[in-house]
Amino acid sequence: MTEKAIEKTENKKPEEEEEDDEKKTLKAINEKYKDNLTIKLKLLALFNYSKIESENSEKMEKEINVVTQKYKKLSLPLINKVNDIVNGKKLESEDLHNHEQYLGMGEAEKKDEIITKEPKVIQDYWLKVLKGNFALKEEIKEYDEAPLKALRRIEYFPSEDTEKPHDFTLKFHFAPNDYFENDVLIKEFQMEDEREAKKTECTEVKWKEGKNVTKKTKKKKQKNKKTGQSRTVVKETDQESFFTFFRNMENKEHNCEDHDEDEHDDEAEEMDHIDRHVDIAQTLIEEILPYSSEYYLGVRKEADFGFLKDQLMGGMGAGGDDDDDDDDDDAGKKKGKKGKKGGAGGAAGDKQECKQQ
Repeated sequence: MTEKAIEKTENKKPEEEEEDDEKKTLKAINEKYKDNLTIKLKLLALFNYSKIESENSEKMEKEINVVTQKYKKLSLPLINKVNDIVNGKKLESEDLHNHEQYLGMGEAEKKDEIITKEPKVIQDYWLKVLKGNFALKEEIKEYDEAPLKALRRIEYFPSEDTEKPHDFTLKFHFAPNDYFENDVLIKEFQMEDEREAKKTECTEVKWKEGKNVTKKTKKKKQKNKKTGQSRTVVKETDQESFFTFFRNMENKEHNCEDHDEDEHDDEAEEMDHIDRHVDIAQTLIEEILPYSSEYYLGVRKEADFGFLKDQLMGGMGAGGDDDDDDDDDDAGKKKGKKGKKGGAGGAAGDKQECKQQ
């Protein structure tokens, strides 16, 4: 690349477009070694090979995505079979492949009689599975358990769009219950990359009267100073709940504009929530769906979720105002967010700040 080409990359003003790594590198070479052509040429050569390596990495990532999507799709029929069996489907021979070694004395003889009987639903299966995972157990409050007992199926649909390989959809099927009208809740994730979401779109939960577990009511007496009469005011506020997962969220970092400090605080909090929603979804996809029987039995409790435990200890609620926690919560917000995760879980931090014009 000639000096003229290098200078051309510098002509674009920072306010027009944030410099990418390539432009920064070329700018640094030109500025620091403009009087030393020997080193400058060597660095340009090194940069050229670095660029080739970067292109190879991009190609590798695309190929990995293709293979990953292939095997994720292969797992979909297996997830459907799990859901079917949990919901009372009659067992077939292929469901019990190589099962004889696990049957005790007399059980093999009774097998045919058992599987020909009217199938039964495994009651509270998904609630028990979700609570078997440490991170998700932290999200499930006592008042969430009753509606979650109605959860019958969890389905995962990876993206069919090769241009958006990281997008995915989760569907939650519910039996009729006393809490909401929906029989299916759908949560769609539009992803920036494998772990970061641009936005999520979700079915609106149609709560029945007085049954919204994401809200709580507080009663407060107020006295009129002039008349001396008292009245009771009922105020509805948000509270932590697993069902706050079923909300639309947007990562406003991808639409950076000038904002005041309060708006930045609100956006940081929303980014924190959307990252936790991604963590929950990835845990469902990577752990809960493929290993549901192990979680149901409680034998996968000690899986290494340290990174996710730290992220989710505080819950993913909408910021309820429990008296004992207000001061700590406020202090936490002022300190800011921790670093971005390295796996299925993590915090909302390590995001690049919006550049102020």
